[in-house]
Amino acid sequence: MSSNEYGKWYKQIWDTKLANNVVVASADWNIPNWLEGNEEHFTLYNKNSDKEEFSRFVHNVINIGIPYYEQIIDWNIAAELALNEEDVFYDRVCDFYLMADEKRKQKMFLNTVSNELQMKIMKI
Repeated sequence: MSSNEYGKWYKQIWDTKLANNVVVASADWNIPNWLEGNEEHFTLYNKNSDKEEFSRFVHNVINIGIPYYEQIIDWNIAAELALNEEDVFYDRVCDFYLMADEKRKQKMFLNTVSNELQMKIMKI
């Protein structure tokens, strides 16, 4: 999911163009409840079973995928969801907290990340 607003804000605050305006980029299999059991992906085999598989895929798009992204109604929620991504982009989480005017949360997040990095460095 992307946002032109994010790109405009970024340019205004940092005076540089944002590489991309992605807010959340959860791969389908990382969306909670997207797949059932041990399935990894929806797969079509050019067989009669494809109709049922595609029907399940469309059902999940409508009932799971779209509602997942629709919950991003503000920048605070965008930050929270970005924290749950498989790959967390710390700079974006901080940006989203700033856009939500959540400077306290941003500072707490930065302190947590800083402490985690210091712990990792000490182990090296």
